[in-house]
Amino acid sequence: MFPKEKVKIFLDGSNFYYYCKDIGIPAYPNFDFEKLINILANSRLIKEKSYYVGVVRGKPSDSKSMKMMAKQMSLFSYLKKNEWKINKGYLLKTKGKHHEKGVDVKLALDLALGAVDDLYDVAILISSDTDILPAVEEAKLRGKKVEYIGFSDNPSKAMLNKCDRSMLLGKKILKSCVI
Repeated sequence: MFPKEKVKIFLDGSNFYYYCKDIGIPAYPNFDFEKLINILANSRLIKEKSYYVGVVRGKPSDSKSMKMMAKQMSLFSYLKKNEWKINKGYLLKTKGKHHEKGVDVKLALDLALGAVDDLYDVAILISSDTDILPAVEEAKLRGKKVEYIGFSDNPSKAMLNKCDRSMLLGKKILKSCVI
């Protein structure tokens, strides 16, 4: 019998949330992340699950930000209960828009250093952010497989070309994970 491949999940929370929102799928609290990653791992051994996101800071004078922060804290509780590692960046507001800072760098470092430290055989990367491509290339140089899980409405051609295997998430798969 052959040993199972060790899989590490790298989920870009913001990428995932906004894609789900755009197609009308509730990303939380009615989404079963465990079901999704089990579909993606396809019976392989999941060694670690990492979720990357900018942290919402609530201002007591702003009820909307307080609700968003409470919702995110609830998501973090769910993830921790299910043994996810939460990697936090921050949100910077410029010209009325929020931008994540530090999240892609953390994901890229974990992808590259995890390959160097032999923490996984296969990285399942749920993100369409091409800033991560140098880390993908480094992981592959270290003999690791990288699977790109993108979004059917807007796949990254660069990720499709650079990764060993790809799958595009659409409404059907995501709907099957709604509780």
